[in-house]
Amino acid sequence: MVKIDVEGAEYEVLEGMQGILDSKQIKAIIFEDSREDSAGKQLLKAKGYRITQLERNEPTHHNLENYLAVK
Repeated sequence: MVKIDVEGAEYEVLEGMQGILDSKQIKAIIFEDSREDSAGKQLLKAKGYRITQLERNEPTHHNLENYLAVK
């Protein structure tokens, strides 16, 4: 499992992880992202991950949501 929380640079991190994502070593990724179908979500979907939005239990000052990507 990997948790990515890099204040808006999630896509860049995922892009750099493509070799690991292809190797199937990572079964789950928790990350923040916007509600739109972002480049990061598209990349994960193309690698075979299913993405679900997690429920946020605390107030936030930004428009990002928590997601779980599972292979």
